[in-house]
Amino acid sequence: LAVLDIIEEENLVSKSAEMGEYMTRRVLEMQRKHMMIGDVRGPGLFIGLDIVKDRQSKAQDVDMAVKVTAIAREKGVIVGLGGSDGRPGIGNVIKLKPPMNIGKEEADRSLDLLDAAFEEASKSAK
Repeated sequence: LAVLDIIEEENLVSKSAEMGEYMTRRVLEMQRKHMMIGDVRGPGLFIGLDIVKDRQSKAQDVDMAVKVTAIAREKGVIVGLGGSDGRPGIGNVIKLKPPMNIGKEEADRSLDLLDAAFEEASKSAK
């Protein structure tokens, strides 16, 4: 009950919705920059990035998703990895699931590092 009180007192539901919108906008900017990001899914702070070989065929790129995830982890950002069919495990969907009390600074730092991981993975694929 104490946790629910804090969620209510700190207005975390609406704050997390606002931060989810902000983070989604940032990820959509990354999508324009990185062709391997095929689709961006929500809602809120639970964001999925569909990693594809090309956007036309939407062919899943599990290897690239694993590579980006590993590079992000080396940089200090832990993201999930799963299939687009919703089953847990290795797949082509990078999952962002920050805590509902994440602040803008933390979100920006995490997304900047994730962006750098996409950049590094792209270069190593060439």
